[in-house]
Amino acid sequence: MVCCDCHAEKTTRARLRREKSQKNNPIHGTAIYKDLVEDRSTSSSPAQHLIAAANSLATAGHPRHATEIFDAARRLASEVGDRDSEAEALESLARQAWANADTPQCLEYAQQLLALPLENTSVWRIHGFLRLARALTALGRPREALETLREAAKVCDYTRFGSLATYIEVRAYTEHALRMKTACLRDFQLATDMAETLEEGWPRVFALINYAVAAIQLGESDLGCKIHQAAIEAALRFGGWPIGYARLSLAQGLLLMGQPARARDIVSAISEDELEHPSVGMKYVWISAILTSMLPCNFTHRVNIEELFEDALRSEEPSRIAPMAAAFHWQCLEQGKKSEAQTTLTRTLEKLRIPNNAEWLTIAVIRFGTRDHLVSLSDIWSELLEDDLATAHHAMLQSRVAGLDQEQSAAAAFAGRAEAIYREARLKYFEAAAMELGGRLQEARKAYHALGAVRDARRVHSNRSNPEITMHLTRRQQEVIGLLLRGLAVPEVAASLTISPRTVEHHLSMVMQNLGIARRSDLRSDPRLVHLTFRP
Repeated sequence: MVCCDCHAEKTTRARLRREKSQKNNPIHGTAIYKDLVEDRSTSSSPAQHLIAAANSLATAGHPRHATEIFDAARRLASEVGDRDSEAEALESLARQAWANADTPQCLEYAQQLLALPLENTSVWRIHGFLRLARALTALGRPREALETLREAAKVCDYTRFGSLATYIEVRAYTEHALRMKTACLRDFQLATDMAETLEEGWPRVFALINYAVAAIQLGESDLGCKIHQAAIEAALRFGGWPIGYARLSLAQGLLLMGQPARARDIVSAISEDELEHPSVGMKYVWISAILTSMLPCNFTHRVNIEELFEDALRSEEPSRIAPMAAAFHWQCLEQGKKSEAQTTLTRTLEKLRIPNNAEWLTIAVIRFGTRDHLVSLSDIWSELLEDDLATAHHAMLQSRVAGLDQEQSAAAAFAGRAEAIYREARLKYFEAAAMELGGRLQEARKAYHALGAVRDARRVHSNRSNPEITMHLTRRQQEVIGLLLRGLAVPEVAASLTISPRTVEHHLSMVMQNLGIARRSDLRSDPRLVHLTFRP
């Protein structure tokens, strides 16, 4: 039953927010600026008036209307030959597309901006290079982005316009995508130091957050937590929505480090008011969706993860695709939609080119993916084997493949290699997963319990191995049963193993006959088969 007082309080808060939005909303004045398109005699630079109106709209929280006005300014400037105004409008359009998580459109605007006949020293040309490099990195093309930055460094004077900090931060993003650990952390530190010298405080907050995320994902977990705390303290001095952004980022890092209890506390304490800024709304929803899909907590901003997953696929942005796929896959399993969960992995791996933020996706594929899924993701991680953590994720996948091939010594060796790297990086959850994959179930169970991952501990307890069954089943029979136990239907098993459904049925009947099992439903509860798969 809903408390009347609580409901009235929420209604009042919502009304106050609407009134505040209407008060700050300059949309009623944009008609004046639109009229300038038809009556150019009223101003010497009507495009600049349109840009000013669009900036006002964007600040007031109306990105769609702002985009329309920016586009009108671009067309008008193009007609009258005002190249600077056209360039400024294109840069603003690229900025809006990036804020709205439309990276392909951001890339297109950046390319149009660089195609304009501008001087190399033009501030808009500098912005164009930076937008282009950032978009290329986000879309899984970091090597092209690095070449773009090198080209920009030859012709652009960043110090003249104070853009050097932004240039270094974009370069750090690119190095992060390429897992260039030393260079990435050095550049993020340098960008943070530069942001500290600026008058505005927000650049420093965001620089700290980006630095912290990169540190955790590159295995420097202690450094990442320390910088996250600095980001939260900096945000608290200014107030507003970046506080929630910094807290969610820290919670995501704690989850990656295997501290779900601390992450759960942070997410539960985040207030609704901290998540209202429209230009990065998708980022908030993305992070909160991941956390709420993996943590059993009641978070008021739980959203439709399927819709976000589809948006991520359309964006073609690996840093969004991988985490949203892991979240949606988890949700499908929670709802008993095992076939849809398998389809999610298949669609994701068809789109993924580089493994940005793919750590949790790796765990999902290891536990629930088919052999094709394992090989596909392993190939993606193999492009970054110069990075220790990428090597560990790759070794985990190779261990699972070796286990399916009944090469137990090789599987244990791969898992041990991954476990050592995770232990050094203090990624405790992944260390426990490596123990489980290597067959050290009792140690893995204790590790999961220590982390508060009760569900994982229960799964390990039920997966007590009995390898004697392998003497009575052929390798193909074990593959068939392993896939069936992970929830695949007969046609899906047939497609995964490139055999006919009739052959799958034959193998299934032979296994049941050898084991003395009369009903298919008894396969899942038979203790002699649990070592053939990880069960949800």
